[in-house]
Amino acid sequence: IEVSNESKSYNIDVITEDIIHIFDNIGQYEFKKESTYKGKVEVDQKEDEIVIKLDKYVIEVKSNLFINILNLKVEELFSMVTPSDKVVNKVNLELLEAEGHKAEKSAESKPISFAHKLNEDDKIYALGERASFLDRRYYAYENWNTDDPSAHNEQYRALYKSVPFYIVFNSRFQYGIFFDNHFHTYFDLGKSYKDELKVEADGGNFNLFFIGGDTLKDIVTSYTSITGRTHLPQLFTLGHQQSRWSYMNEKEVLELA
Repeated sequence: IEVSNESKSYNIDVITEDIIHIFDNIGQYEFKKESTYKGKVEVDQKEDEIVIKLDKYVIEVKSNLFINILNLKVEELFSMVTPSDKVVNKVNLELLEAEGHKAEKSAESKPISFAHKLNEDDKIYALGERASFLDRRYYAYENWNTDDPSAHNEQYRALYKSVPFYIVFNSRFQYGIFFDNHFHTYFDLGKSYKDELKVEADGGNFNLFFIGGDTLKDIVTSYTSITGRTHLPQLFTLGHQQSRWSYMNEKEVLELA
């Protein structure tokens, strides 16, 4: 299904009953996984939105191409919003200037960006290997592989791997987002605004997979059906490992080993 307004257009492909692919029509992007979905697709064109009803989800496409995805209980799972740092509070700006302060301009927008709501009780499993806690809500990270010897604490934004996938879950539902973009990418997981998750990229396509499921395992299984799955390593590779980092001389290495 193609949806568009005056400024942009998206394709919405239903890959399986739990995978919805949303991507723009810029460049020569091609996704080769064939759709296996055989269920209901009902499209209702309304004055200010398009409603697409599927077996397990309802997709609402607003006139500005913001997209909401709901379950059959009419619970909003994924709901796009205007990033809070781009919303100008005119009253506060006028007060600031009236008091003699200079209003700083906000940072320029990245060419690719989106934001969506977070519920108060949402937790976020996100982005693979990070020097952080398991729940990564209220942190910000970058996908830009970095080998930096400085201290790897929970504020560290980039490490050795870039995995553009996160899972949002609470006691009522869970879903995953795979943002397939290979440019320098920025993930604000409620750090700047606690009720909002924001993703930006320096270039590339808007290329998002919404992945639903009844369990976290279902979501990861669907995610790896898109990306591919690694083979099990041979048993001998799972023995002790020794890092080369931080040892001052051969004597110290031999003593530790």
